[in-house]
Amino acid sequence: MRAPIVWVSALALIFAAGCERGKSLTPPTNVTLIKITGPNKRFIMRVDNESKIAAIVKFVSEHQSGWTQPMAGVPVASYYAYFYNGDKVLGQFAVGGGFFETDLAGDFRSREATKSETDAFLALIGLQGVRL
Repeated sequence: MRAPIVWVSALALIFAAGCERGKSLTPPTNVTLIKITGPNKRFIMRVDNESKIAAIVKFVSEHQSGWTQPMAGVPVASYYAYFYNGDKVLGQFAVGGGFFETDLAGDFRSREATKSETDAFLALIGLQGVRL
């Protein structure tokens, strides 16, 4: 009789993990440089213009909530924005087809994103018109 109880308990834990409440990310501060990489983490460009950096950080700040760790794992993004203060890496915010991914929530997490959201982020990082 104990076996069904163990199975029910295990299933409840799995279900609870999959229904994890979203976590908020902490936007980076004192960003002096953003490095953009593409597929296979290939370096694409650097962003060191203060107003462009501010616009990208603002976008990240506007997408603070709803970050989760899907049961299947965090998806792998196509394009990454790595935030730096001098030589110190502050974290990253990335975009893939229909989602964002980040480590700015304390660990790797993702959240769904609309096409207009992903297009807006791609435009901010200098990749307007890129298809995911």
